[in-house]
Amino acid sequence: RTSLMRRAKRCLSQAQLLLFAKSADVLDVAGPRSSVLSNVPFAEPTLVAENPGPRLLFVGAQTYAPNKNGMVWFLENCWPEIAAQNRAARLRVVGSGNWPEFGLAYRHLDRVDFVCFADDLNAEYAQATASICPIFEGAGTQIKVIESCAFGRPVVTSAFSADGFG
Repeated sequence: RTSLMRRAKRCLSQAQLLLFAKSADVLDVAGPRSSVLSNVPFAEPTLVAENPGPRLLFVGAQTYAPNKNGMVWFLENCWPEIAAQNRAARLRVVGSGNWPEFGLAYRHLDRVDFVCFADDLNAEYAQATASICPIFEGAGTQIKVIESCAFGRPVVTSAFSADGFG
């Protein structure tokens, strides 16, 4: 690991600017200027199209292990109780990769749609009352949190995914 860090710092020292998601990520590298990006300015929520009832949205690549692991946890530990307590609730899982195949193991769950790539994320967020980000591993800023805020949707997130947003 020490050798890898030395090599990374040597390569990074050739950059002009290094941007980090949070101050805890900043590396001490001689040469380039470093800056911590200010995370998302939170937008005002927009109206949900036709208010179809509670609709949760997850957006992410199915091929990324943290997304799959997070959805397994959510589907096994959260969704059954949410669905039982609110018969109108619906979950939509959207993203590249083969979410429909992944969803075969969860076909016993009510009101969960596993969709591949969405042509229009605007439409997906317009139908969502909130998004979820059940991610417990990975690196950097969780784009799902930023994207949800950019669309003016509340996001229910793990502590890991919320780290760095203040």
